Amino acid sequence: SYLWKVWEGHRMAQLCCEVGGAIILEDTYRTRLQMLTKYFRSRFSSIHCCYAIKYTFCEMLNLLISILNFWLMDVVFNGFWHKYIHALAAIPVYDWQLWNMMTSRVFPKVAKCEMFVYGPSGSPNVLDILCVLPLNIL
Repeated sequence: SYLWKVWEGHRMAQLCCEVGGAIILEDTYRTRLQMLTKYFRSRFSSIHCCYAIKYTFCEMLNLLISILNFWLMDVVFNGFWHKYIHALAAIPVYDWQLWNMMTSRVFPKVAKCEMFVYGPSGSPNVLDILCVLPLNIL
């Protein structure tokens, strides 16, 4: 993200400043579109080629980072993705018990919580309770 922000330099925002508005007149839109078309067909093709190369490099870097994140998650969670394939295969055959078992290993649905409450005398009490994690159920 940082590398692209440095390389891009808000070039697209400057080029499309009037075209991307919510309410724009048809004449203004056509005039601006003709200006953009003329600009991209101009003699600055080396600038556009360099821009495209930088964009492609950043996208490839994003793909590499995503793959490394998958690999790191697999290492941290002891082969999670190798086991998760079986859970994904359980969906088409409606084996929800296997799906529930596999996903509960990484996304627990219940956790131990500590709740601080104050008693009638005003002294703090700590209660150990089970908390339901609703987002992990989805």
